[in-house]
Amino acid sequence: MSQKIIVQTLSRYPITPHTYLVNLNDADWPKFLSGDNAKRMEILKPYVRDIRHGLYATREIIWIAMEAIKETDKADIINALQPNFKDTATLNTKIALIDGSQLDCYPIALPPEETVSGEFSLDTTGEYLQVGKKPHFVTDKELAERRKQEEIDAKLFYEHIHLFLANADKILSDSRLFLSPVNVVNGLAYTGTSGFRRPTLGVYIEWWLYHKDASIDAKGNPIWFISGSPLSGRNACSTVDRKGKTHRAQLNGSFSAVWGSFAEVNNRYNEFKGRYMAYDLKEVIDILEGTTDAQQLFKLHLRLEKVRYDKHIANLKNALKQSKELSLEYKAKIQNLIFQQHCEEATEYYRKCVNLQTIARLAREYFYEQRIELRKKLRSGNLDNVTYQKTLTPLRKKAMEAENQCYEYEREGLNKVFGDDDLYFNFNAIERLLTDNNIDK
Repeated sequence: MSQKIIVQTLSRYPITPHTYLVNLNDADWPKFLSGDNAKRMEILKPYVRDIRHGLYATREIIWIAMEAIKETDKADIINALQPNFKDTATLNTKIALIDGSQLDCYPIALPPEETVSGEFSLDTTGEYLQVGKKPHFVTDKELAERRKQEEIDAKLFYEHIHLFLANADKILSDSRLFLSPVNVVNGLAYTGTSGFRRPTLGVYIEWWLYHKDASIDAKGNPIWFISGSPLSGRNACSTVDRKGKTHRAQLNGSFSAVWGSFAEVNNRYNEFKGRYMAYDLKEVIDILEGTTDAQQLFKLHLRLEKVRYDKHIANLKNALKQSKELSLEYKAKIQNLIFQQHCEEATEYYRKCVNLQTIARLAREYFYEQRIELRKKLRSGNLDNVTYQKTLTPLRKKAMEAENQCYEYEREGLNKVFGDDDLYFNFNAIERLLTDNNIDK
């Protein structure tokens, strides 16, 4: 036999209470009936997963035994509470992170019917026609107060960003930390906040970790506020330094990479926002500050500094590559311009070089052939060593003279043709220019 009771627990966090239908066994029922709330919570742990996980405070627990309800009222009560009942055995809702890991999520009693939309749409409020600016005139008192609160919330967020990053592993291992809402109003010109709605702490953490090129600026500071034009690329993004002071971001690349990567991560979790338990940002800070030491923060500082200089090195390498490419491009233009001015002389120079190269090659090949024959005679005893050297030395000298004459003309001939501009040319460059200009060689 078991005793059926309805239990409603009030979370220690500002969310809707949960209602459970619990079947207590006969051994637990007397203890539950006579105990205080702390004792009752202990008894309920095997029956209710959320209580086992410590999601509820002992100060508030409301319960009623089904036997105490009139038979005529039971059906109405069950039907009224049915939408809020939680299956105490199958609460296995999980959220899949970018790295493939999964977090257990804890549904709230009355989740919103619609999920957060990730679609971009044109702004109809007129607030996002200028980059980084709000309307010039705010006459609505409620709107002004909301803006003021947004500034307070944003400051609370960016002043503790380094604390969040130092505890990234913890945030990515607890859905209540991961889904903590961040009240920062990011947006684009013309489309407003669409695509950026209701970011969470976990969204920012994953963006900073997996999109460093876009989310960390050129000074190694994490970007926390996104605003700009998707058309022109002008932006008013903000970063925060180690001391918690905010600055204008110096992007590493294009603005589209910044907002595009953030929107991608943010919209990945839209179906979970507002539907599962989450700490508010102050609670997150209280939890993390109690477990974070100075060494963790300094370690984070070193990591960000390394990212900063890695980006600097990457930018220098990219700049060097682009400079080399531009240098070769302009060198080719200069070569072509000068070549057109000395086309006939350059053609004659090339033809003479080819002739001298041919003579040098034939002289070298003849030297190699004669050396093979002389060595055969030397080994067979038909030729002594003195005669071998006297015969081979003139051939070697002639081959070397032919090669030297070719190299000398290739160098001095360029000066005769191009004068001081000869540094832009060599034999291969002349050959390429003749081919490009379809000139008979």
